[in-house]
Amino acid sequence: METKTFDKYLAGAILKKMISAGVFPLTMPNEAKFAHLEGVGIHVSEASRKYKINLSTISTWVSKGYIRVIRMERNKKILNERDVAFIVALFQVNPGQGSKVVKMYFEAG
Repeated sequence: METKTFDKYLAGAILKKMISAGVFPLTMPNEAKFAHLEGVGIHVSEASRKYKINLSTISTWVSKGYIRVIRMERNKKILNERDVAFIVALFQVNPGQGSKVVKMYFEAG
């Protein structure tokens, strides 16, 4: 997965797309806030507990390439925690429509 950097023009385009689709985010998270987590490994089940997101939702994000797998340990995926934290922040932008927000973010870029 290509790492996206925060860009005010991209954020504006995403915001316009969300509004036109009836998704009204309160604020877009800034990726820089999660930079300290880049390269930090977190297991899928640990990420689910820590960020209070359903395991199947995280697995779906991994399969779609939204979250990078940084290594495998005994057939278990170790994820890049920066990706997890940022996508969870996107997911929580608009309660009830988090999946739409995440999908629009990745489709817009």
